[in-house]
Amino acid sequence: MKTYDLNTNNARAAGMSTRITEKGAYIGKFTRAQAITAKSGAEGIEFSFESDDGQRADYLSIWTTNRDGKELYGRKVLDAIMTCMKARSISAEPTPFKRNDGQTEMVPQFRALLGRVGVFLVSEQYEKDDGSVASKMALVLPFEADTKRTAAEVLDKASAGSFDRILASLRDKPLQAKTSQRRAAAAQHTNTGGGFDDMDDDIPF
Repeated sequence: MKTYDLNTNNARAAGMSTRITEKGAYIGKFTRAQAITAKSGAEGIEFSFESDDGQRADYLSIWTTNRDGKELYGRKVLDAIMTCMKARSISAEPTPFKRNDGQTEMVPQFRALLGRVGVFLVSEQYEKDDGSVASKMALVLPFEADTKRTAAEVLDKASAGSFDRILASLRDKPLQAKTSQRRAAAAQHTNTGGGFDDMDDDIPF
């Protein structure tokens, strides 16, 4: 007859959600890094993340450029991700991706970002098309999975010193302002320069 050995990890996970729903620091891997374009013409990357204990966060979007090609704050987040994952350059390539429904499709992905990483996540409210309010996880900042160093600490060849402070400062984001106010706020955060300009000689990888 078949026998079973106790798996205490399974026992702890029984009844727990597999979705990440609480702010915090998580270590795992990006399983999707898909190039996306918004209806407005803005471009960015949408990530799926799976933690080491099997929890998932999907639709982690960062917007890197607006429709005019000007860099947004999300470009700084992308440069930080690239630094923590030691990727000097990334390009989107057609890559098989298995959806939650089990079907596989080809999507443009940045394969260099499909790997191990740490992320700070917060819960963010948003308004759905029907006017109701829902919440999703948002990527605030990455860090090196093995050392817990931020991008700045990696570039400065420094030891990890910001992790606890950043973790303690995480705050969930309430429902965003109206569309006109969002656009004004986005304009203020538009960045026309690169995140790490003129630093190629100092990149330690």
